[in-house]
Amino acid sequence: MDNREMAPASGGVPERASYEVRDADVRAVALFGLAVLLTLLLVYGLLRLLLTGWLNQPLTAGPQVAPALVTPVAAPGPGLVAAPSQELDAYLQEQSQRLGSYGWVDREAGIVHVPITQAMEMLVEQGLPARDGPPPQFGLGPAYRLDSTGGQGPIAPGR
Repeated sequence: MDNREMAPASGGVPERASYEVRDADVRAVALFGLAVLLTLLLVYGLLRLLLTGWLNQPLTAGPQVAPALVTPVAAPGPGLVAAPSQELDAYLQEQSQRLGSYGWVDREAGIVHVPITQAMEMLVEQGLPARDGPPPQFGLGPAYRLDSTGGQGPIAPGR
C-alpha cells in the first residue's frame, strides 16, 4: 500500500490515503445492473419474436418496380409572365371590346351577346324573366316569427 499522506482538510493532522467505504451502495448498484440485464433480455426477446414473424411471411412474387416509375410526375408550376401589365391590358381591351359589340354565343341555339348599354336598356324595358308557377316549397316553415314586441323570437319545434 501507499504510505503517502494527504494534506489536512482543516489544518489538523494529515489523513492517510484510502478508499471511501460509506458512499457506495453495493446493493443499489447490483439491482441497477440486474434491471439493465433484464431490460436487455426483454428487448432481445421482443425483437426475436418480431423478426421471426416477419421472416416467415412470404415475399411478393412480382418483380420489383423502380420508385421513379411509380412516382407521379409533379404538375408544372405557374408560368412566369414576362410583362404582366401588357397581358392585363390586352385582356381588359378584349373584354371591353366584347362588352361593346354584337356576336354569337351559340349560333345553333340562337343566343347572341349585345353591347352592355343596349342590354341594360332592354332589361329596363322588358324586366327580368319570371318563372312560371308558384315558388318552390321545401317543406320548411319560417325560421322566426314576430313576437308581440316586434322583435324576432325563434319558433319552437312542432309549431
